[in-house]
Amino acid sequence: MIVAVFLSGCSAYIAPKNTLHTTTSFYNEVSFNSFLLKNTSQVALWLGRKVDNKYLVEPINVIILDEESRSDEESISLVETALDDAGYNKRCGHSSGYIGVINKKPFKQVPREFSIAYSNNNFWKINNHGRLFGPYTVKAKERMYIGQFSRESFSLFSLVNHGYVSFSAARDDFIKKVTQCASLKYIDNIDALNKISSNIFTSKDHDGKIKVLLLKK
Repeated sequence: MIVAVFLSGCSAYIAPKNTLHTTTSFYNEVSFNSFLLKNTSQVALWLGRKVDNKYLVEPINVIILDEESRSDEESISLVETALDDAGYNKRCGHSSGYIGVINKKPFKQVPREFSIAYSNNNFWKINNHGRLFGPYTVKAKERMYIGQFSRESFSLFSLVNHGYVSFSAARDDFIKKVTQCASLKYIDNIDALNKISSNIFTSKDHDGKIKVLLLKK
């Protein structure tokens, strides 16, 4: 019963065409699409849910830089170990299949597994969860991820089981936990200009800022 209800809300709904394709520049070297995407040209919505009668978009709100790894595989392993140490473990019960675009190159989400995200609690409880996209090689020894973290609630009897709570609270908790308990260091705060409030779309409590972290061994 629970599984059937949950799976009915797993697909990533798509925004109307020809809307919201905002690009952010990072250190004048890298550009990336500053929203969670369903494909390379369409912004994914929060499972089709409207908040205040507007479609809810999911802004990129985290960047992770890795200057330690010698390969993409090693980088993903180190990042996942850091998140695991901070209590953001791989957990089931989340929508998947999203895309992030960095310098016009699409990246599938990390973690790769179906219906898995990094989360600090089980999906049937209030939880912070997120996904990363990358790694993109900025320089010979520097890899970059963009990420989106949000806080959600769960209602068994709702058509959209995963209810939006906050973007900023999830991002800030993630930053706090990974810098206290893991090998990540907070280094910067950039203005992505991806705070949206229009007649059609909203990014709700997102402040337009992206927190930048540096991976340390």
